Amino acid sequence: MSTEIEIGGVTIKGGRVFVILSALGALIGTLYGAFEVYKTYEDMQEAITTYEAPDLSGIEERISILEERIESQNTTLAAQESIVSLSRESINRIDGDMQSLFSDVRGSDKRLYELERDTSKELIEIRKSIREQIEEALANPLAEQ
Repeated sequence: MSTEIEIGGVTIKGGRVFVILSALGALIGTLYGAFEVYKTYEDMQEAITTYEAPDLSGIEERISILEERIESQNTTLAAQESIVSLSRESINRIDGDMQSLFSDVRGSDKRLYELERDTSKELIEIRKSIREQIEEALANPLAEQ
């Protein structure tokens, strides 16, 4: 029971009919796929030729404004750095002046301490001398006349 088909005097058996129909289906599928690819290519070509670049002037204007702001910030930053540098110099100068002043105060404190010590010694010597003079005067019998 084999199936045979006769076309134009040619007899084709069932297995070969299946192979021919499969090949014919594959050929038709390939042609359809090629057509779809070509159609997509044509659509893409049309889209490319009708492409109109968007208006970027708004973005360029924003970029320009941002650049101005950045430049302004850089100027402000440079001014602040200058102020900080001057402040640092002033602080260092004031620190040097304070160190010198502290040194002078320490020197003055030392001299004052020495003066107090010397004055205290002299006062003790004066008291001692006065006491000795008083004792000598009291011990002298001629002094009573």
